[in-house]
Amino acid sequence: MAQFIRFGSIGLINTLIDFGLLNVLAWFLGRPGGTGLLIINAVAFAGASLNSYLCNRRWTFSAAGEATAGEFGCFLLIAGAGLLINSLLLWLLTAGLPVSWLQLNLAKGVATAASMGWNFAGYRLLLTR
Repeated sequence: MAQFIRFGSIGLINTLIDFGLLNVLAWFLGRPGGTGLLIINAVAFAGASLNSYLCNRRWTFSAAGEATAGEFGCFLLIAGAGLLINSLLLWLLTAGLPVSWLQLNLAKGVATAASMGWNFAGYRLLLTR
């Protein structure tokens, strides 16, 4: 339970990074839809995922030693699958709609909640073995 609380704390920071980057990029690009939205979502998700890896590795899962190339490769696979889950849901919830700021952020919230479970399970398996 303590691990999940630490994971949630870092997750809150990561969510702020993810939503912050998404909204800043959407603002600069005029709230794009379709492929443009998926690209900015990928950039925002990647920024949050990198922070997640670094913080969770040390604090949540207390991984010893330095990260290896293999561990980071596994992290990239887990994060990549999380990005697919996140982006697919974001796309499904916004496809063909004139998306307002509220709708964009609500859709992103649903996508984030769905990918969070995947990420926790994947990172836990990766960093506690």
